[in-house]
Amino acid sequence: MNRSTIRSGCIMFAFAAIVLIAFTGCDHPGADEPFLIKKKHEQGLSSGLWYYDEERGLSPMLGHSTVTIADLKGPGIVRMLHMSQLSMTASKELPRGIVIEIYYDDALKPAVQVPAADFFGDGGQGKGIYYSSTYLEKVPEAYNCYIPMPFKKRIQIRLRNDTELYYAGYSGVEWEKLPAWNKEFGYFYATFTRKSFRLQPETKVTFFSVTGTGHFFGRQMSVATRTPLYTENLGWVMEGNNYFSVDGKEKAFNYLGTEDAFTFSHGFVRPWVGRHGGITHVVHKGLQPGADTAELSIFRIHDQMPVRFEKSFSWTINWQYETMFAWPQNWRKQIGSNGGWVDFAAVTYWYMNSPEGYDHEPLAPLAERSENLLSPDTRSPVFTFPEPDIEPAIRDAFRSMNVDPNPVNPISSEKDMKRIRIIGAYPGTHPFFIDQPHPITWKPADNGHIGQPNPGRYGIVAVHPASLETPCLLFRKVKIPAVDKPVLHLVVSGDPYGPRGPRWEGEDDFVIRVGIFDGRSTAWLDRQILDPGDKPDVKNWHLLDYELSAYKGKTILIVVEIPAGGKNNQWFNEEAFFDEISVITN
Repeated sequence: MNRSTIRSGCIMFAFAAIVLIAFTGCDHPGADEPFLIKKKHEQGLSSGLWYYDEERGLSPMLGHSTVTIADLKGPGIVRMLHMSQLSMTASKELPRGIVIEIYYDDALKPAVQVPAADFFGDGGQGKGIYYSSTYLEKVPEAYNCYIPMPFKKRIQIRLRNDTELYYAGYSGVEWEKLPAWNKEFGYFYATFTRKSFRLQPETKVTFFSVTGTGHFFGRQMSVATRTPLYTENLGWVMEGNNYFSVDGKEKAFNYLGTEDAFTFSHGFVRPWVGRHGGITHVVHKGLQPGADTAELSIFRIHDQMPVRFEKSFSWTINWQYETMFAWPQNWRKQIGSNGGWVDFAAVTYWYMNSPEGYDHEPLAPLAERSENLLSPDTRSPVFTFPEPDIEPAIRDAFRSMNVDPNPVNPISSEKDMKRIRIIGAYPGTHPFFIDQPHPITWKPADNGHIGQPNPGRYGIVAVHPASLETPCLLFRKVKIPAVDKPVLHLVVSGDPYGPRGPRWEGEDDFVIRVGIFDGRSTAWLDRQILDPGDKPDVKNWHLLDYELSAYKGKTILIVVEIPAGGKNNQWFNEEAFFDEISVITN
């Protein structure tokens, strides 16, 4: 071996030693190397419930009782929470009738409040397979949680039995003292929410939100439905986009499908569990042809990269953007006018820098909580969503824009395009100027962008809304001539070159709303859905006229809104093409 080889080897050994020392810092909770000998600190086990053995002073878990299974002084850390599971099968009430509550540092509100089976990743009333992952597991007749739970002054872990039944179980809490509290340590939190609703193309549901500083650590979710369309393979259920919004940034993470958000693809094919997530229970006709109910329980832990927030965090599932698999006209037809009911239950796991607890969603009464699938007459109403609040943007435009001295704008050039303030357009592609339309051939890879208007006109501005939540707005600030019958004149087209066929019926229409802001309020003159025509034709341009006699001699803001929408779809090829936005007098 030559000297350079020896020198390189020494350098690599030294580097490895530095990494090992850094990784195994004794003040930080985590998976230390098992061979590392550390200074001894107090460790222990807090047993609970099982008073038949040596510790006869333990409190049994009787019906309608609460038992504290661990009350520990800090600083310390809980390393494992264990509960026997066998007697939970005695009644359908027990998996969600026993509730885990955890309090830190004498806080008045619990940081954790979750039904037991769901807490351990076993949704769907505890029907899951045996499984083992890094932090959650269901082993033969027991549950284990290895999520670290640091506490500075005190931790109290309680089990609350909301049933009339005696829970003949055993619990164990393994813990150790910490030499000192580290200000970077977080307190572990978990909460349970349940939402039953009609799943349809307009559905968007927020399952969790929190304010403060911490990081999102993972979630468990279970679903049940008898809707025939959904029982085939849970296909429509899986297609929702999963958003994580962080510190006010909407969609900081945007997973384009629920199965992908939980690290799977192409649906929920079969039960499987790995180190970071799993499908612990799944039933649908694709797996069990005779099933009339579809059921699912999945979880994922983000230990490889917790999602950190300093002010706020939320997660939402949005089905409104689906256009490929869950095309809306077929979707609505198959679920019917009052169908599509689904039952979602979810556990969110996260850490916070404060021990003060969380305002948990109240748990439903036991009878309702114990049902795996609620009937439609006991469920929450259909979700409705308000129109985007665009009034602040309108007021800002009126205040900040200069009056255009020429009320006529035929958009003959890019210079004319700049006389229109456009906000909320689809980023990266819109708005843009078209000197002269040209025929195009739509291909699936085009996904509706970038299109072209009908032929026959020149000098056109193309717009498209940024999202379902953000419409595109076009503003012109003008003084209305003091003449008889001044008219707002719009010339607009859709894209006639999009895909055709029954599946795509109504996909190329767009919504337009026209209003006038007079400095005080917006008067909306019209809202309609415009069709681009079946084939490109000069006759397919829409000429829209609105009399403005009420505003003669006044300075006003013309407001044209292009939101996402249409007859059958919420999000596909929502382009609008303007050839003119003018105030004319004859």
